[in-house]
Amino acid sequence: MAEDKPGRTMITLEAVQPPRPSTPVLTSSTLPCVKGNGHRNYSCPGCKRVLLEGIESNQIERSAIFKCPQCGTFSRMPFGR
Repeated sequence: MAEDKPGRTMITLEAVQPPRPSTPVLTSSTLPCVKGNGHRNYSCPGCKRVLLEGIESNQIERSAIFKCPQCGTFSRMPFGR
């Protein structure tokens, strides 16, 4: 983990295999996909761009799948974060 902005910690999301077509996937045409006022930023494991900015780990379900609009990598929250 590295600090991104003062008081914010950068955490890399966990890469996952592309999900089944019936699985909901959070994606966006812009980055970051989600913005908040928390203390953590979560980056794409593929291209390292920030997908979730200012988010606390309890605000996102562990099972949520994200697709990076920059590189197409699928990811989710890492365990223990």
